[in-house]
Amino acid sequence: MTKPHNLSTKFIHLFIGLLGMFFLILLDSCATFKEHQEIPLASKNPSQEISYTFFLAGGYGNAVDNSNKKLLERFISEINKSGKNSTVIFTGDNISTKTDSWTKDSTFVTEQMDLVKEFKGNTIFLPGNNEWKSYDLDKMEKVEDYLKDIDKDGIEVFPENGCPLEYKVINEDLDLILIDSKWFISN
Repeated sequence: MTKPHNLSTKFIHLFIGLLGMFFLILLDSCATFKEHQEIPLASKNPSQEISYTFFLAGGYGNAVDNSNKKLLERFISEINKSGKNSTVIFTGDNISTKTDSWTKDSTFVTEQMDLVKEFKGNTIFLPGNNEWKSYDLDKMEKVEDYLKDIDKDGIEVFPENGCPLEYKVINEDLDLILIDSKWFISN
């Protein structure tokens, strides 16, 4: 007779499996560290009805002073065309790389909030390298606390409290798994 797995063992197996999938995706993906200057136009005739839309944006805290205003205007235009069945995910580096620059950092977060002020869907802020710049959980959570203090409907911070993994049900057909890979490095 075999011993049944307890819940923590199942969680560990699930976590290791998800982590393995994440690294496989990471190895198969590509990244750019330069600011994009254009957004290619999508096809006007989709073959299927879109049930849910995700908009990904990141690196706002890394933008140069003469950032591409046309790109931001296009982003605002696209997200404002979408309905409630959509989510903007700010993928990290929402603040500057400099330590002890909360005035500038809070301004960056406020500016990102302004980008989604007319957006009808949900908004999720994820931490990135810049949020973990001090490798101090309390300092990393400063952005999370700031957004929670604003308490605007539809705006969330994931994973919460510096946790590495968050699971969010979007609808009956769609789940979102968010992994903070920097947590593993910092801890």
